[in-house]
Amino acid sequence: MSAGGAAKSLQSPIVEGADMSPEDVLTWALTEGVHHVCQTNRFEIVDERASANLILTSPEQYLKFPLSTVLNPNSPSPKSEFDCTVLNLEFNDSIAKTEVLEATRQSLQDIGCTASTIDDIVQVTDELFTNAIYNAPVAFLDEVTRPGVERVGNRVTLERAGRAQLSIGQSADRIAVACTDPFGALNIPRYLKKIQKTVLCGPAQTMNFGTGGAGIGSFMILNACLSLYLGVSSQSQTTSVCVFPRKMSQRKRLEMGKSIHWFQIEGGKSNGTNDRS
Repeated sequence: MSAGGAAKSLQSPIVEGADMSPEDVLTWALTEGVHHVCQTNRFEIVDERASANLILTSPEQYLKFPLSTVLNPNSPSPKSEFDCTVLNLEFNDSIAKTEVLEATRQSLQDIGCTASTIDDIVQVTDELFTNAIYNAPVAFLDEVTRPGVERVGNRVTLERAGRAQLSIGQSADRIAVACTDPFGALNIPRYLKKIQKTVLCGPAQTMNFGTGGAGIGSFMILNACLSLYLGVSSQSQTTSVCVFPRKMSQRKRLEMGKSIHWFQIEGGKSNGTNDRS
């Protein structure tokens, strides 16, 4: 079976293709139910395959060691996670956003990232922070605030609900930004459908000033990075990882095809081990 320049093995739940468009990638993920859609004409394809296979066999590794699962998939571990981490922050209050964004910018400057890469990663971090502190605490379907979350005006505190975490990791050729919230409420197919709608209709046609959001911020995340990883342990944890090249012009990065990896663990069973043929 093939579409959009991609080929899928009958034995593998991984799709690989060269220069797949965002529409093709999202179609594979949503219509075909494929959990790992990889671009083959990129320098990191070997590691990306290894990450996909690791997540398929042990999604819990990704939830425990998201940075090293992506950047060093052959040996994710506490040590590997520590060794590749350049920034690790916890937060449970919306007023921490400025501090988190400033620390992100400084850490990227310290490791020599280009100005355009820094700007885009900071923008993505802003969106990830917003998702973790504002969106994740709200039940996805009925917009009911979860227990342990307090909202006073525009300020949100997680209080007893737990803490969110923002981490940045590096390898010789990539930067990874990971954000984890303690809710596990993200409905990934719905999240991807919002991105798909923005891709197909354009941001101007998908503006939504009411509840639920339009998916424009999520579209921006996918558009800015090379690879997007989404993992959910239901009612426990959502971890997103966005991967960027260390040295690449903004124009070239934005023009490159995007990869998507996702899974949801429901009741202890991973929905990321897709067995469709």
